[in-house]
Amino acid sequence: GYHFPARSATIISPEEHADIVLQAGLIGTKVSGLSAQETLSYLYGTPEGFRLFTGSDATFASVVHGGGYGAISGISSAYTLQFTSMRDALRRGDIEAEEHAQRDIDEAVASVDGANFALVKHALALQGLDVGSVRVALDAPSDTQLKRVAETVKRFQMLK
Repeated sequence: GYHFPARSATIISPEEHADIVLQAGLIGTKVSGLSAQETLSYLYGTPEGFRLFTGSDATFASVVHGGGYGAISGISSAYTLQFTSMRDALRRGDIEAEEHAQRDIDEAVASVDGANFALVKHALALQGLDVGSVRVALDAPSDTQLKRVAETVKRFQMLK
């Protein structure tokens, strides 16, 4: 399943989600746009083995620590190393590496204004990847936004 209240205009409670999971036989759900605590509330009433993913990139570690399964991240397409570093730190239980990865993920998320896909595509283009134009209706990024992405990509040593 996929629950993104800010984009769908439909808000389901954790209890309603549990009913849907049980009735439909879902094995997992991605919850986007919510805090880690709100995302984790969607584990309520789910069967053993259910997989809860966050789509709110900055909450990756918090959701995993709270019992979630991981993240399904659009931003990770542009900042892959930062997200795989977090994944690896979580797997190893390496708190110091996790804290470092969290700082990098926070910076990556801020550089693309949370999840502005015009900015994500700009970050990919700066890395030499031809990803085409944005297919959703978005305002063109400002020079300030483009500069912030370029600075972040450069700081992470990903420029081509």
